[in-house]
Formats: sequence, structure tokens, C-alpha cells
Amino acid sequence: MIWFSWQVSDSGYRCVDGVLYANSAGKTQALACLREEFAESICLEFANLDGTPEKVSEFAGRFGLLKGPAGQSESIAIWEQEVTSIRAVLSISASGDSERATLKYAEGWSRQSGVEASYSPNAHKSGLEFRCVPRDFSSWLWLQLGQTLRDRKVGRCKQCNVLFFKGGGKGRRRAQSRSTKQFCTVECKVTFNNSVSKERRQSIPNAS
Repeated sequence: MIWFSWQVSDSGYRCVDGVLYANSAGKTQALACLREEFAESICLEFANLDGTPEKVSEFAGRFGLLKGPAGQSESIAIWEQEVTSIRAVLSISASGDSERATLKYAEGWSRQSGVEASYSPNAHKSGLEFRCVPRDFSSWLWLQLGQTLRDRKVGRCKQCNVLFFKGGGKGRRRAQSRSTKQFCTVECKVTFNNSVSKERRQSIPNAS
């Protein structure tokens, strides 16, 4: 199980000359193991960042810096590299080239700080529980991405072109994310179908 303790500046971050600076000292959140749905959404949101200082600062304000402690500074170039690399893994996976996606993933993971793994006491049950704890947020993103890609496929929305996960999961989650899914949200599906219906109506000549 993937556990992590996020370090985030209480007052967020600002970007000056391509560098992120913390507005206040960092605060460490409790060690947590996120639900798969939430963890996957963080990875997708990161991959879809447009790289602007405003978007990066906002994202960092929720999850902290990629490589260092929350109260330090960090170059935007680091974010651009990791966003581009994770997006490439997802894009290649969406194209169906799993072998190249695996090689691209290995390349990205080789840059990371890695993890610490151990068996720890379970707070709710007697006995030990295996925990894998990434050393920084960037390592968490890559580790979570690798775990997700083990049983989930990647799709590209026919309407907005956004990358999303499909297939896999259990129970209700599996039913909501079929491997044949073509849209990232219900809204995109409705918009696309409405557009197709409008084009069909316009292609029908008026009766004389």
C-alpha cells in the first residue's frame, strides 16, 4: 500500500522568475493512504497542468513541492520536466504502445528519490501491514502512476482530448469505468452527442 505525508506551505506559494517560493513555513500532514479514485485524480490533474506559474502555484498550494521540503524553493523547470514526462507515459499508453510506455515510465522513475518500505503496526487491526512510503511528492506521483497502469487503461476523451483512466477497479467503480469508455465525463459525452446530432440535422436537405 502506498502511504505518504504531504508537506505544504500554510500560505501557499508564489512564482518569481521561474522559481516557486513558499509564502510561509511548511506544515506536514499526517501519513495517509489515499483511496485509489482520489490518488488517480491527482495524477491526472498533474499530467494535465498547463505549466503556467499560476497553475503550478495553485497545485503546489494543495500538495506541496515536488522534490523538497515545503518551506524551500523549487524551479518551475522541475515541474515542467515531470509534467511532460508523466503526460508522455499516459499519451503513449493511450495509443496502445505498452512496451514504449513501459520504457518511458522506467526513464521517469529513474530520476526519483525512491521509497522506504517496511511492515508497520496496523492502527485498526492487530498485526503488521506493509507500507511503501515515497521520499517526496514526485516519487509518490510516479509510484501511484505505475500502480494504476497495472490494471487500468488510458483513454483520450473524444470531446476535449483530455487523458483519463478506464477499465479496472472493483464493483461500482468498475461499472462506471468500462474499458470501452470514450469520454472523460458525462458532460463531454452529452456535448459530443449533441454536436453529432446537430451536424446530422444540418446535413439533411430541407424538404421542398
